[in-house]
Amino acid sequence: MSVPPLRAVRQFELVMKDPTQKLLTVFTTVLTLPSQTDPSGIRRSAVVAWDSLVQITLISAIEEEFNVMFDADEYGTITSFERAAELLKKRGLL
Repeated sequence: MSVPPLRAVRQFELVMKDPTQKLLTVFTTVLTLPSQTDPSGIRRSAVVAWDSLVQITLISAIEEEFNVMFDADEYGTITSFERAAELLKKRGLL
């Protein structure tokens, strides 16, 4: 599976203002999901293409888009859209 470059994610994000929509766009772009995907269904166990390389790409894209750095112990916990949103809310970014 080919993972989109981070700059492809960024070009979509530049025009987005709603942080939740921005996060959804990062997920759908990195995971190559339809843009209308229900965020509650985006979790590692439900996305076949979500492997360790995609995990790293996803976390990097979220960190870049939201100008945030996750703690190393949080990396493994980002296994769903909801968890990523929770971590961003905790930092006041959503």
